[in-house]
Amino acid sequence: MNQLEIDIITNFVLSTGIDVVRRPIIMDTFLPGLLLENGEIIIDADKLLYPGGILHEAGHFAGYEPDVRETTEDLLPGHMAFGVK
Repeated sequence: MNQLEIDIITNFVLSTGIDVVRRPIIMDTFLPGLLLENGEIIIDADKLLYPGGILHEAGHFAGYEPDVRETTEDLLPGHMAFGVK
């Protein structure tokens, strides 16, 4: 994994007001190495497959106010996981 790419993307996301934390993730996630938890994007660089996934996850938070982000978790209701509204 290219650490420079991760750093550049992470710094951009932080500049938008979205919190990013780097730490191990012990559960399986939709995008390996990435987790949305308590309004933060958690990055496990050892499991991360694509740095662009950080931007993907940031996009989920981009439309929310900070107080709403704080209550947002990675797990979506079952029907949302399949794209059904």
